[in-house]
Amino acid sequence: MRNLTVLALAAMAACAAHAEVYNVSPGMSIQEVVNSSVSGDTIILEDGLHTARVILNGRDLTIASRFLLDGDESHIIGTIVQADTSNPDTASCFVYVCGETPASRLVGLDLMNGRGTRDFYYLSLPCGGAVYMQATPSSNAG
Repeated sequence: MRNLTVLALAAMAACAAHAEVYNVSPGMSIQEVVNSSVSGDTIILEDGLHTARVILNGRDLTIASRFLLDGDESHIIGTIVQADTSNPDTASCFVYVCGETPASRLVGLDLMNGRGTRDFYYLSLPCGGAVYMQATPSSNAG
């Protein structure tokens, strides 16, 4: 039993050790960083204006301003994510539709100009705004 406990603790430590932290400057693609990440990773958006439509694709990520690292509230108003509205069907800053869980977090960001995303069930109406979330059987909307 003791060997099993040690093995379980070692496995948990190994998983935690592999979490990556990515820094994204304005002008860089947040979506490209999301696509190369895995659940548990953290993406830090540097101060400035980011134009994006980010689809999490089932990854539980923390996406945050530098406020997460240093607690400086000026990063909250200084890190703006503006929705990429070039596709009117998906005009939200962040889209959660692939079974993400409450482990996904947005921290210390100023979101603007989200026009919503067309919902599968309500095709005529955009739902959400800057953030669109769709509950799935594998997610927990707690």
